[in-house]
Amino acid sequence: MGTSTLSRFQRGALAQLVSEGHHTYQDMADALGVAKSTISYELDRVKPYDPELAQQDADHKRRACGRHSILTPSLTILITNHLRLTWSPEAIATAFNLSTASIY
Repeated sequence: MGTSTLSRFQRGALAQLVSEGHHTYQDMADALGVAKSTISYELDRVKPYDPELAQQDADHKRRACGRHSILTPSLTILITNHLRLTWSPEAIATAFNLSTASIY
């Protein structure tokens, strides 16, 4: 079993297990069907553990991960206007120091 991400329902169940006094991470992991390390990471996420705050933290971190686009709304308008002026994507990419994949 590797680490996984808990669902909102599982976070609520974990909060209930914590409040009932289950003491070992392994007991809680077995009850939820996840790895012990997942429980450890989850309980370290917010102290004292609150499933709503933990869900908000997880959602925030999930939005922040991955690659972010360099295209701002103003740059998108600029590219669109140049395309309407029949500039080629390669010429726009060269003029504005972009990759052609960003334009397509």
